[in-house]
Amino acid sequence: MPDLKKLAGKCRDGLYCSPRLLSRYFVNGLIIIVPLAVTIWVIIWLFNLVDGLLAPLLDWALGRHIPGLSFVIIIVLILLIGYFGVKIGNRKVFSFLEARLIRVPVIGAIYGSARQIMNSFTMKSAENILEVVLLEYPRKGIYTPGFVTGRSKAKDGTTLHNVFVPTAPTPAGGFLQIVPESEIIHTSMSISDAMKLIVSIGRISRGDFGEIPVKAKPDDAECKLEKSANQPQENPL
Repeated sequence: MPDLKKLAGKCRDGLYCSPRLLSRYFVNGLIIIVPLAVTIWVIIWLFNLVDGLLAPLLDWALGRHIPGLSFVIIIVLILLIGYFGVKIGNRKVFSFLEARLIRVPVIGAIYGSARQIMNSFTMKSAENILEVVLLEYPRKGIYTPGFVTGRSKAKDGTTLHNVFVPTAPTPAGGFLQIVPESEIIHTSMSISDAMKLIVSIGRISRGDFGEIPVKAKPDDAECKLEKSANQPQENPL
């Protein structure tokens, strides 16, 4: 029969655990394993997706399947296209071909939209650098973080901000709002800190939210006076 005192000592040392402590270990294990598993799954999925693009053609040409060959060829092609794009990107030949492609119906619209989206991630202009701001959304007194993705001018000279408001905990989704300068609360929070705040659902926060105008709560006396003033008075007979 086991010695109860030794078992109690081992339990205190963490060798034998209560069900509550075991569930805690299990949850912590999931927190560690799930992100790694998802990352590995996404990498494998992307690899199989890219590797399958040229796999049928290569299998037919070579007579047998070579895993990873299609992936390597596509990566090399992308690098070569990027290299020649840098070399001739500012020359008239590339601009001429691009202008002709944009004029093609349907294809030109798709290419132009995709080109603008990719350029938005590579531009280094100060007007296109993301800034973390706060908006009073969905109502006054409730503040929501957002990313400034662009700026424009209204007819009266007012600065308008294109603000992307991401959703938590998946910031890839969200919605776009065009907000005037007067409705923007600027912060000094970095983009990485804001992303940590959103992904962690507020658990990781640096607390640098800028100057938020918090309204003072009226005291009970003022509330009673305001309430009595708004009540209709009875007319004496």
